[in-house]
Amino acid sequence: MASPFPFTSGQVLTAAQLNSISELTVFTPSWTNFTPGNATEAWYYTQVQDFVYIQGTTVLGSTSSVTGAITLANPAGGTLVSTSTAQGLFEYTESGGVRAFGSAVVSGGAFVFVYFSVSGSLITRSTSSPTAPFTWGTGDILRGWMAYQLL
Repeated sequence: MASPFPFTSGQVLTAAQLNSISELTVFTPSWTNFTPGNATEAWYYTQVQDFVYIQGTTVLGSTSSVTGAITLANPAGGTLVSTSTAQGLFEYTESGGVRAFGSAVVSGGAFVFVYFSVSGSLITRSTSSPTAPFTWGTGDILRGWMAYQLL
């Protein structure tokens, strides 16, 4: 449903307008450097004015492949406010049980998935790749959420 905003002073809201606020939208992710193949994906987003919240899970299948830094296109359209701020939290789970955590960084109007690692006494973020945070394969899981603002 189309956004009911902006409201005006004295306006009487309908049930449909109230129900449309934060309505979840199912979407198929548009990936770069990741081919889902026969992966199982469940992704949703909701938008309230210029704020967007995304959550989802992808379980890689036997025909899934990662070829570079995993990047997700903005499902809501519009221009992203930030150019480098980390958004949300993601968990990367290898089918053998190894887990890594990370976030997404806004780059070129899309979200680049990064993971956290330790370098000396610092926690750093590194860009995902075909072999990082582990070598991706069947049964591996990418899941998480993020929130961001549009211009």
